[in-house]
Amino acid sequence: MLIHLISACILLSSVVLLLTGIVNPDASLFWLKKKRTRLKSFGIYSFAMLVSAFIFAATFDSSQEQLTKSVSRNTDENLIGKWIDDSYEEPYYILLYRKDGKVFKAMRDESGSVEMEMNEGSLRGNAIYEKAEGNRFGEYYLIGKRGNLEAYDRQGFIEEYKQVNN
Repeated sequence: MLIHLISACILLSSVVLLLTGIVNPDASLFWLKKKRTRLKSFGIYSFAMLVSAFIFAATFDSSQEQLTKSVSRNTDENLIGKWIDDSYEEPYYILLYRKDGKVFKAMRDESGSVEMEMNEGSLRGNAIYEKAEGNRFGEYYLIGKRGNLEAYDRQGFIEEYKQVNN
């Protein structure tokens, strides 16, 4: 995760310095003692940009694999379903699972996990899941016909999360 962040910073700074070097190579190559030209600036920062983009892409894939593996741990045998919310920069997974006769919802990302007990009910023939405690806005979840997890509250539909296949 740290290498992913570092490579993203290097990538961004390379782009900024590349563009600066096109306009003012003296400013972008401030650290170079030799003659500063647009061509040198372009070559150095293009290379840095390509290398950091490669590292960024390689670490992004591996961090997603690690996240997927950590989400599945200890819940597969009692898993009701697994969904992803990828609307944020760092996606997180939502799991519904049974443990000791109770239903739980877990939200997991690279930084950790938050779990809460859920009550299971029924609405128009569909199983619904709502917070066991502190459900001030009447939020509940149901598994839609396509297998996606749909979130609702008293005012209606909120959001839909894509199902993740194991």
